Amino acid sequence: MQENLSENLQKPPLMEQPMAFDAPEPISPASLPATGASGTAPARPPAPSKPLVRRGTGAAIYQAIVDLGESNKVATRQVLMELLGLPYSIIDDHVKRMIEDGRLRRVVHGVFEAVPPAAEDRAVSMTFVPGGGGKLEVGDACIDLTLRELRMVGLATAGVVMQFGREA
Repeated sequence: MQENLSENLQKPPLMEQPMAFDAPEPISPASLPATGASGTAPARPPAPSKPLVRRGTGAAIYQAIVDLGESNKVATRQVLMELLGLPYSIIDDHVKRMIEDGRLRRVVHGVFEAVPPAAEDRAVSMTFVPGGGGKLEVGDACIDLTLRELRMVGLATAGVVMQFGREA
């Protein structure tokens, strides 16, 4: 009994099917490091310059939809199934989740496209100049405005204020 326990502790359990990684060669149980008699792993070769990244099914589906959109092709369930070799149920589950997260949008029934990321907000400031007028700064751009131009900017942006309320 004691011998069986010590043998099981020395031999690490191997996975039946290795996980997929972005690596140039597939991972097999033979390529996994073996432990020596002392239970320590032998010296490993130097790590690759690019770390191995585990890519799931959802990432592959999203990347396929982005690639299809960039090449002006339609991303449908059928096209995704043919490209990736996945069943409809898995594709539908991931696509539904991505639509709920806002990463994808449904163009028409069964056709999807990636939602482009929103631009990052820039800093906005307004400085009033003595004698009238002001300086409007948005990001790196600075605009000198007269009183009349300030009123026009105020009228143009009043609709946004009315639409979104007085939130600060």
